[in-house]
Amino acid sequence: TRFLSTLIALMLAVFVAIILLIVRLDSTTLRNNLITESKSFAALATQPIGTAFETYSQSGTIRIQQEIGNFTDLDNDISQVAVIDASGNQLFTNNNTSSPIKISASQAVSVTPTYIHSANGDLVAIVEPYIESYGIHSYDVVYGISYQSVNKSIASIVTSIVALSAAIMLFSLLAWYFLINRLFLQPIARLSHLALVISKGGLNRPIHLERNDEVGDLANAVDTMASSLKADITKLKNMDQLKSEFLMIIAHNLRTPLAVIAGYLDTIRISPDPGKMLNEHIAEIQASVTRLDHFAEDALTISTMEEGQTSLKSEPLEMAATIQSVADEFAALSKQKNLQFTADIQTTAWTTINKPYFDNALWNILDNAYKFTPQGGEVELQAVTNGAHLEITVRDSGIGIAASEIPKLFTKFHRGTDTTTYTYEGMG
Repeated sequence: TRFLSTLIALMLAVFVAIILLIVRLDSTTLRNNLITESKSFAALATQPIGTAFETYSQSGTIRIQQEIGNFTDLDNDISQVAVIDASGNQLFTNNNTSSPIKISASQAVSVTPTYIHSANGDLVAIVEPYIESYGIHSYDVVYGISYQSVNKSIASIVTSIVALSAAIMLFSLLAWYFLINRLFLQPIARLSHLALVISKGGLNRPIHLERNDEVGDLANAVDTMASSLKADITKLKNMDQLKSEFLMIIAHNLRTPLAVIAGYLDTIRISPDPGKMLNEHIAEIQASVTRLDHFAEDALTISTMEEGQTSLKSEPLEMAATIQSVADEFAALSKQKNLQFTADIQTTAWTTINKPYFDNALWNILDNAYKFTPQGGEVELQAVTNGAHLEITVRDSGIGIAASEIPKLFTKFHRGTDTTTYTYEGMG
């Protein structure tokens, strides 16, 4: 409604400006034509009218009226014809109902045509000198100018233009209303409604306006925004799920080793020979402490990497010795589950790496094999040089990874097993 009101106001302003311009141009043209014709009429009629006045002024005015009528019938814009003497006194007029045209003495004695204008600049009278045949200037013929025909013409033009403009404006408004309502207002109203629905959570309500214009671009932008919001919400839900899994991982990884440590400490505390019990359980306590240390190291590594604060201090290392040290540590662990562990390290490669991170990464892979391989199973570590690359492979005879879990291998805190039962330890 506001748009259409503004459009109507603009169209009215344009039409009024056009009407005023046309009226002004036509009025100027009509007035100029009237003045030109009146001057020509006065120049042609003065001598015959003056001669008629001189000839018949003593015998009556009928013949003078007839002679003047012969000319004024040709030009309806001449409202009055008068004859004045050299003093400016009116001697004759063909229209006694009109006020006498006042002529000054200087205008009366002038031997050249004189033009009298009104206060607003309109030509209202023409004074033409009548020169007798023997050269005497005894009279002047004065012609009063009427603008009645011009005003009628202007009024007719205005009426025609207003009527035509009103018809054009009405037709234009109807056409504009139909086009704007059909092409813009209705789609925008629909777009506004759907945007409101989307803002209230209806992200599955696509707009799909098949248009190659700004409205279509706006609809596509709203669709894109809804899709982006939907993706962000899904991402937030996933993050919330990861947070829940992470909290469960922390709770379990802290609870189990702490429970072991607490249990052994209680046993030692109530034992009649604490020294002997301490020596017997020191290895188990140390193992739990090591597990806590690995867990804390993993959590700290993830945190520092995500914050971009990781400083990798690399150094040249002989990879055979580095891998062998991790293998030896894992070999001791594998005996607890009676795993058959073999390490086949056939490389002379040197590589510049960060040793703690490398050891931690390799240990996590081996630890994963340890957790998911049943007692009596097999775990194999192999390291070989392949051209410019060092390939490290870990194989086990454990439960494996489901095909659906392969794309999630590098998703932090994700577990391929149910987090609620928590059969296996680890950060995921």
